[in-house]
Amino acid sequence: MNNFRQYEEAIAKYHKCLSIKTLPVFSWDFHHEFLHELKNSFLDLSKLNSIASQNKWIQNNWDLKTRIKEEVIIVTDAKLSIVFASHNMVKMNGYASAEVVGKSPKMFQGQETN
Repeated sequence: MNNFRQYEEAIAKYHKCLSIKTLPVFSWDFHHEFLHELKNSFLDLSKLNSIASQNKWIQNNWDLKTRIKEEVIIVTDAKLSIVFASHNMVKMNGYASAEVVGKSPKMFQGQETN
């Protein structure tokens, strides 16, 4: 029994000396949301770069890294069918990007839009 007391005291002393910065449990929601948005931004950027290289677009002055985080980006083909929509679309109008791919951008026009 005495050996366990010494062990427990040694562990407590060790942990008091550590300089670990812990996060409160409620902050994990914010952290997870940030990581999720960051992951989606990288996925969107990768998809846009793939579309740009497939179509041989010249993108010298495009600042996609900044814009992909702040704005909604929609890419259509020549027939005005949506082939790409960024993940930020959910914040703008409630549609997930998968819901709008294959549809026309006219779906966003209505009486209450300008």
